Amino acid sequence: MAEIRIGDLTSSIEVTDTDSLLSPRVLAQIVQAVIEETERRERDAQSRDAQTRIGDGGGRR
Repeated sequence: MAEIRIGDLTSSIEVTDTDSLLSPRVLAQIVQAVIEETERRERDAQSRDAQTRIGDGGGRR
């Protein structure tokens, strides 16, 4: 069993077929895609918060 941690996300993976293991390159691509999506969602949430904030100029930056 392997444990993968990305920020607040933790996932445990149990490998049952050794032929299905991911290469380090493919695993790095998956991790990068997850990081990029997590960062995009955080930016979206910050933007949404800024646009809906009352006071301090509202949605203006």
